Amino acid sequence: ASHTAIARATMAYVSNSKKEYLTMMHLKSTQLKSIQQESMASEKSQAKISGFQFETVKQIICAVGARHQLGEHCAKLGLAHILFVTDAGIIQYQLHQDALASLAQHNISYTIYDQVQADPPDHVILTAIQIAKNKKIDGVIGYGGGSSMDVAKLIAILANPLQQQELKDIYGVGNI
Repeated sequence: ASHTAIARATMAYVSNSKKEYLTMMHLKSTQLKSIQQESMASEKSQAKISGFQFETVKQIICAVGARHQLGEHCAKLGLAHILFVTDAGIIQYQLHQDALASLAQHNISYTIYDQVQADPPDHVILTAIQIAKNKKIDGVIGYGGGSSMDVAKLIAILANPLQQQELKDIYGVGNI
């Protein structure tokens, strides 16, 4: 679609070798309406495309203001200390404040990692994994664009105390 989510968050529960993923998207209501209209027009014009199956996260919440629910969802997962993975632009423009307020409202502590960049090099991911391990993080939230989402998912997998693989070992299909 030609519209981009203002902020997206992915949580991954990482303790006790469980992997429960929750993806949340926050869209302006005008964007959501426009995306719905584009989608309906696209469905009509592309009716000949064959179907496919896409397996993804356990739960997806797409709603205006979904970032206000982050604390609630973290609390339901029993999370106590989150690594909040984002980029400098999100921090600079204060786009994360509502999400952090939701965490605070539910007594979820957090550490912010804001060094994500487009197509992040390995050292960005490895640094974040080390921070997560050192601070005994039990959950990861990726907040921002696709690189923040991808880095957060890698941290959620590789910071798990039961994970034996290294970053270089999981590149490719079916390697996790």
